[in-house]
Amino acid sequence: PALLRAVALTPTAVRLYFGEKLDSVAAANPALYRLQNSAGTALTISRVAPVGPDFRAIDLILSAALLPSQAVSVAVVRATDCAGNASGALSSASFALPEPAQPGDLVVNEVLFYHRSGGAYFVEVLNRSARYLNLQGYQLSVQKTSGTSGIVISSGVPYVLAPGQLVALTSDANSLQAQYPTSSDPAALLAVPSFPALDNSAGSLYLYDQRNTELDHYDYDKSQHLPLLSTQAGVSLERIRASGASTASNFHSAAGAVGYATPGRPNSQSQDASGNGQDWTVLPELFTPDDDGQQDFTTLNYQLDQPGYVGSVTVYDALGQLTRRLLRNESLPTTGFV
Repeated sequence: PALLRAVALTPTAVRLYFGEKLDSVAAANPALYRLQNSAGTALTISRVAPVGPDFRAIDLILSAALLPSQAVSVAVVRATDCAGNASGALSSASFALPEPAQPGDLVVNEVLFYHRSGGAYFVEVLNRSARYLNLQGYQLSVQKTSGTSGIVISSGVPYVLAPGQLVALTSDANSLQAQYPTSSDPAALLAVPSFPALDNSAGSLYLYDQRNTELDHYDYDKSQHLPLLSTQAGVSLERIRASGASTASNFHSAAGAVGYATPGRPNSQSQDASGNGQDWTVLPELFTPDDDGQQDFTTLNYQLDQPGYVGSVTVYDALGQLTRRLLRNESLPTTGFV
């Protein structure tokens, strides 16, 4: 059985989730689990409680309380299923005791409100705080001209975001992955039952904690998209600066060079708070594509000072003759290579 994830339920209880049913008798041995905090100190397990009725999880009861948002690693020496099959190599996971979110800790990071045919809407949220946040019971509210609808992000089980971690909420994770196979991260896609339809023109997104405290609010509008787009279908709006305000000026169309959306992955248009100057490098400057193993290809690396650039890359030979067009009027991410 593979260890899927670890979650701190309370300061003294850690739940481990596995991919198969466990032998509940064998799993109750504390010697099979090792805990260590970020300072390298081993944590003592007083007992292990298998979680019924399917026994795909166990609770580690600790002798001392965890500190909030202090990273802890857990290693499983061996896990045995009901048929007696034991796990192979040592499996591990990291976790921390989550803390309550403060307004502005959890923000809207990306939104696809006009999907392609057969696609799915998504709203990506980012934990931009230094705290671990448990999204269980948190809510996403959608306001549009036809009314207001909302969902609970994770109603049944804990879902913890580490600092800097993000997750894309959607109605159909499989469809989203199929439409963005190279720019999505399946591990960071969360299918949410009854995910609301988004207005294709404009709407408002609100994030609330389990106490109904507003954490973030973003008003999206199709006018925020790059005007040069031939179609807005399948193109998301991405947050530019993680630390910036949730306003129109801090969102931009995802780059066409990465597939027009990045669900579960860092935004193509992201910049740090200070911004960056432009930089273009070609390495090596001279290349000979003759398959002799010596400088057969080159790489154009770039960094842009702001989102919204459209670029073309054309290759000429030593005589100035056109050889190939690599990009033609393609919207570019703020950093990348060709």
